[in-house]
Amino acid sequence: MADYHLITNQELKKGYFFVTHRILLKKIGLALFALVVISIYFQLIFTTVSFIQTENFKTSALQIDQSQDWLAYHRQHSPAIINVSAVQYLPLGGKRYNLVAFVSNPNENWAVSGLEYNFVVNHQPLDSEVTFLNPGERRMIIKMGYQSDQAITDLEVEVGNLKWRRFSNDTAVVNWDIKDVVFTPVSNQVAGEDIITVPARVEWTAQNLSLYNFWEVGWQAAIFSGDKLVGVNQISVENWPALETKNLSAVWLSDLSRVTKTEVYPVLNWLDTDNFKVLYPDGGGNERVNL
Repeated sequence: MADYHLITNQELKKGYFFVTHRILLKKIGLALFALVVISIYFQLIFTTVSFIQTENFKTSALQIDQSQDWLAYHRQHSPAIINVSAVQYLPLGGKRYNLVAFVSNPNENWAVSGLEYNFVVNHQPLDSEVTFLNPGERRMIIKMGYQSDQAITDLEVEVGNLKWRRFSNDTAVVNWDIKDVVFTPVSNQVAGEDIITVPARVEWTAQNLSLYNFWEVGWQAAIFSGDKLVGVNQISVENWPALETKNLSAVWLSDLSRVTKTEVYPVLNWLDTDNFKVLYPDGGGNERVNL
């Protein structure tokens, strides 16, 4: 009881004032705090603007801009244009021709997800078609069995409307082990009393080195006499499991010139997830940059 003392009227008035005006006092405190913060921001802005207007800042900014060639940087990090060979036509007989051009993508980190092309025969454009090119890929664009009542005197191919996609680390990459590529010319074989004509063909073995299963894989075959292209063909193979090896062949019904070299190319769009039987079971997708 020794510590007890009576509260004076003045102390009661002060306590009553703080209790009845606590909300107002809180608002005043917040307003003062905001005023201090705003003052600090204005001071920072004023200091920054003053520094930017100095000659030292302008000189430093100019040196940085001149030290970086932004045009060269953009060119270095943009995809290089695709290569398109001169178009050729291969007579099949009966006024029919195969129209062929080689295309290649020199970029190892960029895919051509869409590419429109059309052959122009005797200055008359044919219907446009769409294809693709995987990173670093070289193969053919082909118009098989084109019928023309007139001799082909002028032939071109127009390529445009390219759509690019940059590959990231988790984008599917599909490699193949292609070996034992052999061309066998047309031959006659005796079967009992009959003589059977066996057409010319290209045979090869291909292994899917990826861990992906595909609904369908296309293949192209090109045969050369020296450096001259003398024949092309294309086939499609269904149901190709991961790591599986298949023996393939493409057949020519017409006789061919002396063949010295044969090349085969897979035709499989790495970005076509609809062709992957099981690709992303967790529902994920390809991470890529579109242009």
